[in-house]
Amino acid sequence: MLRFDIPNICGNTYRMNAFWVMTTMVAMFFMPMPVGLAMLALLAFESFVRGFINPHKGVFYNFNNKVCRSMGIKEVRMNAGSKMFTDKLVFIASLVIFGLYTANSFGFVNTMWQIPTIMMGIASAVDTLIGFCVACWSYGLFYKVRDKMRMAAA
Repeated sequence: MLRFDIPNICGNTYRMNAFWVMTTMVAMFFMPMPVGLAMLALLAFESFVRGFINPHKGVFYNFNNKVCRSMGIKEVRMNAGSKMFTDKLVFIASLVIFGLYTANSFGFVNTMWQIPTIMMGIASAVDTLIGFCVACWSYGLFYKVRDKMRMAAA
């Protein structure tokens, strides 16, 4: 469940990353299509790197970490496993939004892209403002349910 092979990450840096996700989701509604898609593509790439490769390799993670250090924000260390799970969900959601948004531009889906965009915007706003990571909570819940199902099957 927890990833001990990857060093702990800074929780405040991830809160800044959540702010970037929230900003991208808001920009999807108010920016022209190429700008919104470019921001979404950057978000998808960054979350792929942090979720599937290593959270310390992300460009925005390293930038936000340097900003936190320069501002003197206290470093809150946390396990990387739940945040990697979060980044995997952000990557998948970004691909879904990208596909629906692109299909919307061709007149196929209308406004379906707004549903996952609003959901991601709300989840990232909650993480940014109060520090409650919905995906991290679901990560723990997933493993609890999976373990109970394995126990029941055995």
